[in-house]
Amino acid sequence: MSSVLEGIGVSCGVASGTVILVLPSITIERRLIEKNESEAQINRFKASIDQYVQNTQIVIEQSRRQVSGQETAILEAHLLIARDPALLQAVVQKIETEQKCASWAAAEVMDSYIAMFENLSDEYLRQRVADITEVRKTVLELLSGQQSEIRTLTHNSIIIADDLGPAETLSLDRTRIAAFVTEKGGRTSHTSILARALGIPAVVGVAGIVGVSETGMSVIVDADKGRVIINPTEDQQTQYAQKIQIAVAEQALLKEGAHQPGVTTDGKKIGIWANIGSDDEVKVALANGAEGIGLFRTEFLYMDRTELPSEQEQEDIYRQVLTAMQGKPVVIRTLDLGADKQLSYMRLKAEENPALGCRAIRLCLKEKELFKRQVRALLKASVCGNLWIMFPMIATLEELHDAQAIVREAREELSLAGAPIALDIKIGMMVEVPAAAINADFFAQEVDFFSIGSNDLVQYVFAADRQNQNVDYLYQPANPAVLRLINNAVRAAHAAGIPVGMCGEMAGDIMYADLLVGLGLDELSMASGSILRMKKAVRFIHSQTASEKVCSIISDSKK
Repeated sequence: MSSVLEGIGVSCGVASGTVILVLPSITIERRLIEKNESEAQINRFKASIDQYVQNTQIVIEQSRRQVSGQETAILEAHLLIARDPALLQAVVQKIETEQKCASWAAAEVMDSYIAMFENLSDEYLRQRVADITEVRKTVLELLSGQQSEIRTLTHNSIIIADDLGPAETLSLDRTRIAAFVTEKGGRTSHTSILARALGIPAVVGVAGIVGVSETGMSVIVDADKGRVIINPTEDQQTQYAQKIQIAVAEQALLKEGAHQPGVTTDGKKIGIWANIGSDDEVKVALANGAEGIGLFRTEFLYMDRTELPSEQEQEDIYRQVLTAMQGKPVVIRTLDLGADKQLSYMRLKAEENPALGCRAIRLCLKEKELFKRQVRALLKASVCGNLWIMFPMIATLEELHDAQAIVREAREELSLAGAPIALDIKIGMMVEVPAAAINADFFAQEVDFFSIGSNDLVQYVFAADRQNQNVDYLYQPANPAVLRLINNAVRAAHAAGIPVGMCGEMAGDIMYADLLVGLGLDELSMASGSILRMKKAVRFIHSQTASEKVCSIISDSKK
């Protein structure tokens, strides 16, 4: 019998295929060993860790060509956990002193870590439970020799699971996967972000989906509507077959228009730019028609390593990106560390609420030498292209002035040393703290451009952690409260004669295209995979009509 279940569509598209039901398959061996077995069990455990590290590194390397540094950083965090000397020693000690086999010892140690982290007051550390759980699952799978069914896929497989780990998601054979559906997850969870980056239709948060699914069943996933149809009827199959056929034809047409500008029906030009996390992603961005880089997340240059990158290393990477973009604008965001982005070799002080703590520009102004080293690298690379430097999380004029002062100091030092620096570098800021949006008229007089960070702006407007599924309903980018703040920032920017863009998730979501055009944004920056759809969406919008729609929403308190 056909049944329809509802969830959250987190990656566009419609797919039809056969269910691959992924269930927890680990059987933990629990047996006591003889003294003379200890060495063999320790070697077995270490071999599983080595295999895990090797497999994960392969996935990271392969994924760099598909997704940004932000996505692969999730797996890099998992590597740090697997290599943690304290964790490794605890397992070895349990094998030696308690004479437990490798699987039993590893499970108990990791379970104790999970329990410890769950009880911590620090929100950032509590969020690491999911990462440790994922490492535990995969290592125990390797120790048990059991293979997940997810690795044996057929054409048009649709994966249904309680949840999917980042490594599982990134290692999927895209030629065989049609879509995936999970019981857990929200719009901004790791797996949702990965699905969008990979272009896999996905619906998450579908209550009860695992219980009513069996491997081999027919299923239709309508991610556009957040709908999953189990055992579709003949009529439903026919209806969706037509939709899928149309979608394939549309994708081919989108590719043809990749290098055409995003211009509304009444002639308003909207810049469509790309978000990147490494120099490797520039080629994909350009192939999809990116007219600039609206956000280069530089913190990911710091995260896949055991020590700080040198000034020269940073300069080389910035030069490569600027050169590859051939004069197109490149907005490079200065370090946005802290909160959910930590460094293993520079452990930041634990905070009660890290999302509201010492992060981004606040951390940079505290660690001035760290900040200046990055600024110097940026300035020296500026001669290779059209550099725009952007400060994240600015909340007060004092912060902005202090950051600008460090740029001036670095420029003076380099000039005295005879280093060539471009004269026309733009200095701007992200508008992601409500205070910055409210006081946008003050800030607009002090910078060359604004870029609105919708992810954090929405989070802070509603005081709702965007990683917390319990408050997922408060992730409302189109709420009048958010639109009013964006509108205020856009008006202030244009009154001061500076451009204003957006680089958050909202910027790449065609659901909000007419609102963003109506708000008057000059450019939208997004994951490269969203560029083609957004360009098409913009071409069907009348900017004046869109503006009237926005005015209606922000002036009607009942909406």
